Amino acid sequence: MKKLNGLKLRPGWIMSLYLVLFLGIVVLSCDREDNDPLPGDGEGRINLRVGSELFNDLENKRRDGKGEEESADFDILEVSREGNLLKVSVSYEGGCDDHTFEVVWDGVVLEIFPCRTGLLLSHKKDSDGGCNKVVNEILEIDLADLFGSANAETLNCSIDVYSMLNETGNPDSVVDIRR
Repeated sequence: MKKLNGLKLRPGWIMSLYLVLFLGIVVLSCDREDNDPLPGDGEGRINLRVGSELFNDLENKRRDGKGEEESADFDILEVSREGNLLKVSVSYEGGCDDHTFEVVWDGVVLEIFPCRTGLLLSHKKDSDGGCNKVVNEILEIDLADLFGSANAETLNCSIDVYSMLNETGNPDSVVDIRR
Protein backbone atom coordinates (compact mmCIF):
# COMPACT_ATOMS: atom_id res chain seq x y z
CA MET A 1 0.00 0.00 0.00
CA LYS A 2 1.12 3.51 -0.81
CA LYS A 3 0.50 6.54 1.36
CA LEU A 4 -0.54 9.86 -0.16
CA ASN A 5 -0.89 12.73 2.33
CA GLY A 6 -1.65 10.28 5.07
CA LEU A 7 -4.20 8.25 3.03
CA LYS A 8 -3.62 4.60 2.40
CA LEU A 9 -4.19 3.80 -1.28
CA ARG A 10 -4.60 0.28 -2.56
CA PRO A 11 -3.24 -0.46 -6.08
CA GLY A 12 -6.70 -1.65 -7.27
CA TRP A 13 -8.27 1.65 -6.23
CA ILE A 14 -5.74 3.65 -8.24
CA MET A 15 -6.37 1.52 -11.33
CA SER A 16 -10.13 2.01 -10.89
CA LEU A 17 -9.64 5.77 -10.73
CA TYR A 18 -7.55 5.72 -13.93
CA LEU A 19 -10.19 3.58 -15.65
CA VAL A 20 -13.01 5.95 -14.66
CA LEU A 21 -11.03 8.99 -15.87
CA PHE A 22 -10.18 7.28 -19.15
CA LEU A 23 -13.80 6.26 -19.80
CA GLY A 24 -15.01 9.76 -18.95
CA ILE A 25 -12.64 11.27 -21.50
CA VAL A 26 -13.72 8.77 -24.16
CA VAL A 27 -17.43 9.38 -23.55
CA LEU A 28 -17.07 13.16 -23.61
CA SER A 29 -15.00 13.15 -26.80
CA CYS A 30 -17.46 10.84 -28.61
CA ASP A 31 -20.56 12.81 -27.66
CA ARG A 32 -19.71 15.80 -29.81
CA GLU A 33 -22.43 17.53 -31.80
CA ASP A 34 -21.36 19.43 -34.91
CA ASN A 35 -24.18 21.84 -35.69
CA ASP A 36 -21.94 24.20 -37.60
CA PRO A 37 -22.08 24.25 -41.38
CA LEU A 38 -19.74 21.83 -43.08
CA PRO A 39 -16.54 23.34 -44.51
CA GLY A 40 -17.19 25.55 -47.50
CA ASP A 41 -20.96 25.59 -47.01
CA GLY A 42 -21.46 28.12 -44.22
CA GLU A 43 -22.50 31.11 -46.29
CA GLY A 44 -23.60 29.48 -49.54
CA ARG A 45 -26.99 28.97 -51.12
CA ILE A 46 -27.16 25.46 -49.68
CA ASN A 47 -25.94 25.02 -46.12
CA LEU A 48 -25.27 21.47 -44.95
CA ARG A 49 -25.51 20.67 -41.24
CA VAL A 50 -24.98 17.41 -39.39
CA GLY A 51 -26.06 16.88 -35.79
CA SER A 52 -28.54 14.66 -34.03
CA GLU A 53 -29.58 17.29 -31.47
CA LEU A 54 -30.25 19.91 -34.16
CA PHE A 55 -32.07 17.35 -36.34
CA ASN A 56 -34.25 16.16 -33.44
CA ASP A 57 -35.17 19.73 -32.44
CA LEU A 58 -36.16 20.56 -36.03
CA GLU A 59 -37.97 17.22 -36.48
CA ASN A 60 -40.06 17.89 -33.36
CA LYS A 61 -41.00 21.35 -34.66
CA ARG A 62 -41.87 19.89 -38.06
CA ARG A 63 -44.12 17.19 -36.60
CA ASP A 64 -45.74 19.68 -34.18
CA GLY A 65 -46.74 21.95 -37.07
CA LYS A 66 -44.21 24.63 -36.16
CA GLY A 67 -41.99 24.22 -39.22
CA GLU A 68 -42.87 27.72 -40.43
CA GLU A 69 -40.74 29.03 -37.53
CA GLU A 70 -37.70 27.56 -39.31
CA SER A 71 -38.65 27.81 -42.98
CA ALA A 72 -40.21 30.15 -45.50
CA ASP A 73 -42.86 28.65 -47.79
CA PHE A 74 -41.62 26.33 -50.57
CA ASP A 75 -42.53 23.07 -52.28
CA ILE A 76 -40.36 20.05 -53.03
CA LEU A 77 -41.37 19.02 -56.55
CA GLU A 78 -39.00 16.12 -57.23
CA VAL A 79 -35.84 14.51 -55.87
CA SER A 80 -33.38 12.44 -57.90
CA ARG A 81 -29.80 11.27 -57.76
CA GLU A 82 -27.08 11.67 -60.37
CA GLY A 83 -23.78 10.25 -59.19
CA ASN A 84 -22.92 11.89 -55.87
CA LEU A 85 -25.44 14.70 -56.40
CA LEU A 86 -28.87 14.69 -54.83
CA LYS A 87 -30.96 16.98 -57.05
CA VAL A 88 -33.95 18.57 -55.32
CA SER A 89 -36.36 20.48 -57.53
CA VAL A 90 -38.07 23.23 -55.48
CA SER A 91 -40.57 26.00 -56.11
CA TYR A 92 -41.13 29.17 -54.08
CA GLU A 93 -42.34 32.76 -54.39
CA GLY A 94 -39.86 35.60 -54.33
CA GLY A 95 -36.69 35.82 -56.31
CA CYS A 96 -35.93 39.51 -55.76
CA ASP A 97 -33.69 38.95 -52.74
CA ASP A 98 -31.37 36.18 -51.54
CA HIS A 99 -32.78 32.75 -50.80
CA THR A 100 -30.84 29.96 -49.11
CA PHE A 101 -31.67 26.40 -48.19
CA GLU A 102 -30.52 24.36 -45.22
CA VAL A 103 -30.13 20.59 -45.32
CA VAL A 104 -29.92 18.87 -41.93
CA TRP A 105 -28.90 15.23 -41.41
CA ASP A 106 -28.81 13.58 -38.01
CA GLY A 107 -25.91 11.30 -38.98
CA VAL A 108 -28.05 8.19 -38.52
CA VAL A 109 -28.39 5.41 -41.08
CA LEU A 110 -31.02 2.79 -40.27
CA GLU A 111 -29.49 -0.64 -40.75
CA ILE A 112 -32.46 -2.26 -42.47
CA PHE A 113 -32.64 -3.52 -46.04
CA PRO A 114 -32.40 -1.35 -47.90
CA CYS A 115 -30.75 0.94 -45.39
CA ARG A 116 -32.49 4.28 -44.91
CA THR A 117 -31.67 7.80 -43.76
CA GLY A 118 -33.55 11.10 -43.62
CA LEU A 119 -32.91 14.74 -44.45
CA LEU A 120 -34.75 17.89 -43.40
CA LEU A 121 -34.86 20.77 -45.88
CA SER A 122 -35.72 24.35 -44.97
CA HIS A 123 -35.91 27.57 -46.99
CA LYS A 124 -34.53 30.87 -45.69
CA LYS A 125 -35.18 34.18 -47.41
CA ASP A 126 -34.48 37.83 -46.91
CA SER A 127 -37.48 40.12 -47.11
CA ASP A 128 -38.62 40.04 -50.74
CA GLY A 129 -40.56 43.29 -50.39
CA GLY A 130 -43.69 41.96 -52.06
CA CYS A 131 -41.91 40.24 -54.94
CA ASN A 132 -44.35 37.55 -56.13
CA LYS A 133 -42.29 35.93 -58.88
CA VAL A 134 -42.53 32.11 -58.81
CA VAL A 135 -39.06 30.57 -58.82
CA ASN A 136 -38.40 26.96 -59.84
CA GLU A 137 -34.86 25.72 -59.32
CA ILE A 138 -32.86 22.58 -58.74
CA LEU A 139 -30.73 22.40 -55.61
CA GLU A 140 -27.66 20.20 -55.93
CA ILE A 141 -26.53 18.56 -52.70
CA ASP A 142 -23.16 16.81 -52.78
CA LEU A 143 -23.71 13.57 -50.86
CA ALA A 144 -19.97 13.10 -50.34
CA ASP A 145 -19.85 16.47 -48.51
CA LEU A 146 -22.96 15.67 -46.48
CA PHE A 147 -22.29 12.04 -45.58
CA GLY A 148 -18.52 12.40 -45.31
CA SER A 149 -16.94 9.16 -44.21
CA ALA A 150 -20.12 7.22 -45.05
CA ASN A 151 -18.82 7.42 -48.67
CA ALA A 152 -21.73 8.57 -50.81
CA GLU A 153 -20.31 6.68 -53.79
CA THR A 154 -21.06 3.33 -52.14
CA LEU A 155 -23.80 4.28 -49.68
CA ASN A 156 -26.57 1.82 -50.50
CA CYS A 157 -29.50 3.56 -48.83
CA SER A 158 -32.80 5.21 -49.54
CA ILE A 159 -33.09 8.85 -48.50
CA ASP A 160 -36.32 10.30 -47.11
CA VAL A 161 -36.46 14.03 -47.83
CA TYR A 162 -38.78 16.13 -45.66
CA SER A 163 -39.71 19.78 -46.02
CA MET A 164 -39.79 21.58 -42.66
CA LEU A 165 -43.38 22.49 -43.60
CA ASN A 166 -44.50 18.85 -43.90
CA GLU A 167 -46.25 17.87 -40.65
CA THR A 168 -46.92 14.26 -41.68
CA GLY A 169 -44.90 11.13 -41.11
CA ASN A 170 -44.60 10.69 -44.88
CA PRO A 171 -41.58 12.20 -46.63
CA ASP A 172 -42.06 14.72 -49.44
CA SER A 173 -39.91 12.47 -51.58
CA VAL A 174 -37.94 9.23 -51.29
CA VAL A 175 -34.92 8.60 -53.47
CA ASP A 176 -33.44 5.13 -53.73
CA ILE A 177 -29.73 5.77 -54.18
CA ARG A 178 -28.76 2.18 -54.88
CA ARG A 179 -27.09 1.86 -58.25
